[in-house]
Amino acid sequence: MSRDYEQSMQDLAEGHRDVVGEEMDVYFVPDPERKVIRLLEVSDGFVQSGEVWPLTFRADEDFPFLVTVIQLTKAEYERTQDSYERDMKLPDDFIQHEKLELAR
Repeated sequence: MSRDYEQSMQDLAEGHRDVVGEEMDVYFVPDPERKVIRLLEVSDGFVQSGEVWPLTFRADEDFPFLVTVIQLTKAEYERTQDSYERDMKLPDDFIQHEKLELAR
């Protein structure tokens, strides 16, 4: 896996999609310091839990970035976005996220 920040984020997201084996939308939270990769992965290939559970993995010599991933089903993601019926909340540092375009 590449040590470049953007390429590492892309490789990680595409690797997760390949493991899930289903359509997946991936969003990221840019880190201006390029030290933390934050991914919000949305797929109906995940088990619906009804809660937002960020998982954080430490950096090491093979992958030099701290990584935090949240995995939600499409319905759960909608529950974090709809201001009228929002009953699930993303952590504050995930609210401003951008869509990551994955290679097909």
